[in-house]
Amino acid sequence: MKKTTIIVLVLVILGLVLVAVAVLLEARSYPWRHRLGLPAQDAAALPEPSPVVPAEEEAVVVYLEAVEPTAAPEVADAPAETPEVLPGAEEDEEAAGEPAEEIAPQKQYTVIGTLKIPALNVSQNILEGTGRELKYGVGRLTLSQYPGERGNCVIAGHRPYPFRYLDLLTQGDIISLRFSGLTYTYSVYESFEVLPTETWVLSPIKGHPYTLTLITCTPYLVSSHRLIVRAELTAIDGVPFEDPATAGGEDTGADGDSADGEIVDGEGEGTLPAGETGGGMGAGETGFEGETGAPENSPAAESSLPAQSPATDSSGGAAAEVSLPTEMPE
Repeated sequence: MKKTTIIVLVLVILGLVLVAVAVLLEARSYPWRHRLGLPAQDAAALPEPSPVVPAEEEAVVVYLEAVEPTAAPEVADAPAETPEVLPGAEEDEEAAGEPAEEIAPQKQYTVIGTLKIPALNVSQNILEGTGRELKYGVGRLTLSQYPGERGNCVIAGHRPYPFRYLDLLTQGDIISLRFSGLTYTYSVYESFEVLPTETWVLSPIKGHPYTLTLITCTPYLVSSHRLIVRAELTAIDGVPFEDPATAGGEDTGADGDSADGEIVDGEGEGTLPAGETGGGMGAGETGFEGETGAPENSPAAESSLPAQSPATDSSGGAAAEVSLPTEMPE
C-alpha cells in the first residue's frame, strides 16, 4: 500500500512539473506587449528567421533574390486555378493548395523572403508553396500574387506555430514582408473566420487592390474553420505607398467611375451577381470591435469602397464551387 502511494505521488508531481513547464513556455511566447496595449517593437528589431531546414535533414534550400512579376489580375477575377483545399491544415502538407507533384528523393525548398509581425514577435521565412513547406515557415500560395504586387498575396501558416496568436491582431497592426530586396509594410484592416469551402477569400479584394491575406486553421486544436487576416499595402521601404492608378489622376465620369468602369475615390457601390451566397463568418462571428455581420467583400453582402482606402478600382471574386475537408488536426 505504501509503495502504491509513493508511485501515485511521483506521478502527480511529474504531472504538475509538466503543466508548469507548459505554462512557462506559453507565457514566454505570449505577445504580452500587444495584449497590454503597449507599442510593438519595430519589425527591423525582430531577429531574422532561423535556418529553414534542420542540419540533420537532407534537403536543398534555394534563396531567390528576385523573381519575375506576375500579371495583375483582371477585375473580379479569381486565381487562375482555384485550389481544392484552403492551405493551413497539417494533414494536407503534401498538397494543400498546390498542384500534385512527384517528390524528389532529396527535397527542395525555395525561400522568397521573410515575414515579420512585430505585435506577435513572429519572424518567419516565406517559402514557395503551402504543402510540406509549412513545416519550416510560412508559405505563399503559388497561384496568388507576390508581395507588393497588385492583387491578393496569400500566405498560410500552421496554427500551433507560427500563427498561434494570429487571432489577436487588430486593425492597424503592422505586417512586414521582405521580398526582392524591398520591405513591404501592410496594415491590418479586417479579421474573420470562414468555412473550409469558402475559397472566395483567395480572390482579389474589391476596394483593396494591394492586399495581403494570412490564413491559418481555427479554432486552436480543433481546426474546423479558417482564420483570415487581411492587410493592405501602406509603405515600401518606409516610403508611403500611393496606388499608381490614382497617382496619374485618372479622368472620371459623372458618376465617379473611371473610363474602364472601375470605381474611383470610394464613389458608388459594387454588387455581386444575383444568387451569390455564403457569408464570410459563421453565426455570431464578428470582425474587429464594433463590426458585425459578414466581412467586407464577402459574397454575403454588398460593399462599397472605404473612405480612406488607397485603392482606386474594384476587384472581387465569385464564390467557387468546391468541396474541402472539414477536419484539420493540428
